[in-house]
Amino acid sequence: MLDVIHHQADRPSEVFLGIIMKPSDMAHLSIAQRIIIFIAVLCISLGIIFWAIGAGPVLPFMGVEVLLLYMAYRFGVRHGRKTETLSLSKNELIVRKAGFGKKPRSHLDLE
Repeated sequence: MLDVIHHQADRPSEVFLGIIMKPSDMAHLSIAQRIIIFIAVLCISLGIIFWAIGAGPVLPFMGVEVLLLYMAYRFGVRHGRKTETLSLSKNELIVRKAGFGKKPRSHLDLE
């Protein structure tokens, strides 16, 4: 998502253009959580069925599959919170990065 904000700047130090960049929001997190819970219940149920008929090694792999699915979900949620803000004035460009593992601020003089 991209938000562009224009300002009227009278002095060189005033920001006349601001841009906020961030990823699109994940489609309804509660729905994603329900899907993950459904898949987890399905995988664990199948693992227990296989374990009951004598294929015991299948159960741990079903658990690992659920764990990896949850980790992928958390990775997407965490990295979906990243934002960058660009502020441009007549004599400087300021880049602010917020989110997972980013530097808080960068500064560039244009003079």
